[in-house]
Amino acid sequence: MTLKVIIAFAKLNLGLHVLEKRTDGYHNIETVFLRIGWQDELRFHASKTLKMTCSDPRLPVDERNLCIQAAKVVRGDVDLGLHIHLEKAIPSGAGLGGGSSDAATTLVVCNELWNKGLSSTDLAAHGAELGSDVPFFLGSAVSLGRGRGEMLEALPVPNALIDRFLAVIVPNAKISTSEAYSGVQPNTESRIDLRELILEGELSDWRRHLVNDFENGILGKYGQIRGVKEHLYASGAHYASMSGSGSAVFGVFDSMDTAEACCIGLPEGYRFWVGPASI
Repeated sequence: MTLKVIIAFAKLNLGLHVLEKRTDGYHNIETVFLRIGWQDELRFHASKTLKMTCSDPRLPVDERNLCIQAAKVVRGDVDLGLHIHLEKAIPSGAGLGGGSSDAATTLVVCNELWNKGLSSTDLAAHGAELGSDVPFFLGSAVSLGRGRGEMLEALPVPNALIDRFLAVIVPNAKISTSEAYSGVQPNTESRIDLRELILEGELSDWRRHLVNDFENGILGKYGQIRGVKEHLYASGAHYASMSGSGSAVFGVFDSMDTAEACCIGLPEGYRFWVGPASI
C-alpha cells in the first residue's frame, strides 16, 4: 500500500565562499542556497521491515544511503518498517544536493508516518548530523548558509532572478568533495557581502563579483566543466557558475526559449534541466 508520494527538489549555490578550515576537519563556508525544480520522487509503502529500492541501480540502497540513515534516525530503537522507493532524476555527485534533499524528505515523512512528534528544530538537528546540506531542504526555498552550510537564514527570492530562467547542465566529469577542497585556499579577508550582492545586485553585478571558490581549481583541471560555463555565456546567459563543488553548471537567462536552446545538441551523456529561476 502506498502511504505517501513526495517530491524532493534540487538546489543550486549562488556564490560559495570557503572561509576557513575548522578543527573538526570541516570548513566554514558562506553560500546562498536556491531550491530549483529538478526533482526526485520518493514513494513510501507499508512494510514490516525497513527497506529501500531505487530506479538507479548504481546507487546503494543499504545503510550507505542517506534515506535509510534518515529513517533510522527517526525510528530510534523502535522496530518500525517502511519501504522507501526512490525514482532518481537529480544527478548524483553534481553539486545539486539530491541525496541531501531525499534524506530531508525521508526525515519529514518518517516523522509523520510513525507519529514520532519531532519538532522542526529536532529535524534540523538530525539533518545536520546526516549532512551539511540536509537542513536547507527542510526550510525556505532561498537561504543564506553559514558554518558548514547548516546555519541558515531564510531569504526572499533575489530580485535578479524574478521572471528569469535557468539552464543547469551536468557534464560527465565527477569531482569528489576532497578533491574540490584541495584546490581551494580558504580566505576570510576582504570577502564581499554575499547576502547584499545576491539580494540587491543585478546579474551584471553577479558576473563581476559573485564567485564560487571551488571554480578556480576545478575549471583549470576539467575542460568539460569549463566548456559548459563558456557555452552558457555564449548562449546568452547573463550569469553562469558551477554549483557547489560541481560538476553541474548553471546559467541565468531572460527567457525559457533561450535557456532551452542552450541545451540542444549537448554531448552524449550530458544531463540538463531547464525551468524558472524561482519556485
